[in-house]
Amino acid sequence: MPPPVPHRVQLLQLARGLGGFITAQEAREAGIPQVELTRATREDKLLRIERGLYQLSTSADLAPAPAEALDLLEVQLRSPYARPCLVSALHLHGLTTTRPAQLQFAFRAQG
Repeated sequence: MPPPVPHRVQLLQLARGLGGFITAQEAREAGIPQVELTRATREDKLLRIERGLYQLSTSADLAPAPAEALDLLEVQLRSPYARPCLVSALHLHGLTTTRPAQLQFAFRAQG
């Protein structure tokens, strides 16, 4: 039986597999203790983007994400049913040269 994979290695592999980002919830669901996120942040392996959201640091061979990508990721994590719409959708799909001044989203109706 192979030896167990240390939590730190598991955490960094999971983040790489998720495009360089990981949430505290994803780490918890993978059985990685919260203290590993804290230690990885202190050791500059992860960057804390905001509460519960982490990105692999540039020292882990990933460039920082552009602000627009972080905005999209934040909306997606906070509201999984939000969808880019109007000029934002056109821009994201490369169907316009117009860059929206702010991102526009459609949300599922409540009730």
